[in-house]
Amino acid sequence: MAGSVSAGKFLLLLVAVTLLPTLPARGNWVFDLRSGGLYDSNVSRSNRSEDVLDDAAWRTVITAGQGIQLTDDVRLGVFAEVESHVWATYDGLNNLRPGLGANLRYRFGLGKNAPWIRAETKASYADFAEARRSGWEVRPGIRGGLRLTERFALEAAYEYEHFAARDVRFDQEAHAASLRGTLAITSSMQIAVGYKFRHGDVNSYAVPPRPDIVKISKDFGPIDTFDTPYIAYRLAASTHSSSVAISQALGNFAALQLSYEWQHTARESLRYTNHLAELAVALSF
Repeated sequence: MAGSVSAGKFLLLLVAVTLLPTLPARGNWVFDLRSGGLYDSNVSRSNRSEDVLDDAAWRTVITAGQGIQLTDDVRLGVFAEVESHVWATYDGLNNLRPGLGANLRYRFGLGKNAPWIRAETKASYADFAEARRSGWEVRPGIRGGLRLTERFALEAAYEYEHFAARDVRFDQEAHAASLRGTLAITSSMQIAVGYKFRHGDVNSYAVPPRPDIVKISKDFGPIDTFDTPYIAYRLAASTHSSSVAISQALGNFAALQLSYEWQHTARESLRYTNHLAELAVALSF
């Protein structure tokens, strides 16, 4: 991938390799791989049809972690993760994100139907081909859930997002709340439906002049990410997202996953919509 290779990326990987094998033997190791194609109908995050650009990417996430049962009710999880996006057209958006995470879960009672709550956090470094977008990200949050029936489970979450980029135009700070329901259709097929509300920084790109966006922006300036000159704007906005996902098991260790997400972002005169579709294969050991 083009772009600078950050020292932070190697530091995270070194810490992951050094620390994970030292975890207590009573823990259970988990290795996950998810890889597939992603389509974004509005990668430019614009509200004018002439400025809207779409693109497709290959997204891969590799996770290695361990769960440690501290008591009958408390479980600690630690993991290392690497995520990558390789875009078909706008390769300045290509990125590699190594990170480390941890979570602590408390279950209220015994059995798989008992409600639970989990505090979690993840820190990662996003290394973009377009180097000024690169930076550190932290995502602490809290999540809880319960199984209402043998086939249906409900989960709610809150997450804080902080991203410090080399260029302040790409800094991000936001709060998000989400609700997700999962239904087991058969023993090998699941469907999940979710809703998410996010309020905080977004980036929108448009061909100037756009005085209506300038007046609500925190930072803005020219970029050469796309085929023609655009202006990148950073502003606070609210985003409503609805999603549906289907997972079909392909044996004991693999699954085929298909998902669709609708996003609508608004702030005064700026209102734009994204359609995200992804088809991926997931492996878990």
